[in-house]
Amino acid sequence: MGDVLATFRIMPEGVEVDLDKLKKEIEESIGGLARIEQIVEKPFAFGLKSIELSVILGDSEGGTDRVEEKIRALSGVQSVENTGLTLI
Repeated sequence: MGDVLATFRIMPEGVEVDLDKLKKEIEESIGGLARIEQIVEKPFAFGLKSIELSVILGDSEGGTDRVEEKIRALSGVQSVENTGLTLI
């Protein structure tokens, strides 16, 4: 069994969402499921920023579904998109 590097684009519900608070909530919500490699804000459009998240998880853990579900459940999250998956 190996590890998988998964990347996600997390879109907030709007520009009024506190991204620093949201990043902390993301870290707390996926704490036992994956190890965070990187979490950064990136400009998206019209002043809106997305959160780009890279995590490492075991390939035997059933993919990224559980991580995505935890993030989607957070207040202020509009969508979560898996943008990459690489075996490492």
